[in-house]
Amino acid sequence: MLHPIQGIAELTLQSKLGGAILISPWVTLDTNSPSFVSNANTDIFPPSFYGHLGDFIKPSVPASQIPYVEAVKAPKGWFTGVDTLVSRVFITVGNAECLKDDIEKFAYTFTAAQRETVVVKIPGGTHNEPYGTTIAGDPDIGEWPSRFADWLV
Repeated sequence: MLHPIQGIAELTLQSKLGGAILISPWVTLDTNSPSFVSNANTDIFPPSFYGHLGDFIKPSVPASQIPYVEAVKAPKGWFTGVDTLVSRVFITVGNAECLKDDIEKFAYTFTAAQRETVVVKIPGGTHNEPYGTTIAGDPDIGEWPSRFADWLV
């Protein structure tokens, strides 16, 4: 919404969104960050899975549109104005997921534009950890649910 593409209908809001939740956002199509090596055996998806999806998508994305699909590669100032679209944001990242380094880098850049952002790092968490522990009925889900509840309130 901040960067409309010519020829594609613009999306507009009648009012600012109250909040947005980004659970383990897929912010890169590459697998070169150190966490792809260090978490290769702990994440629910191996680096080859991410690499395969990236290789599938990358050829169809013009270089000028990379920030739309790889938020971690967005140029400086790309997210400026996001605070006029959404009041606050909640981001999760698992410490054991392959995307960890890239999500953290994205979150750092994003919070400069949207200061009302909470980033929750989940110890031992894998990709989409909040989904997995909830669906599996895991009794030891850590502190993220209470942090999320506080954020919702």
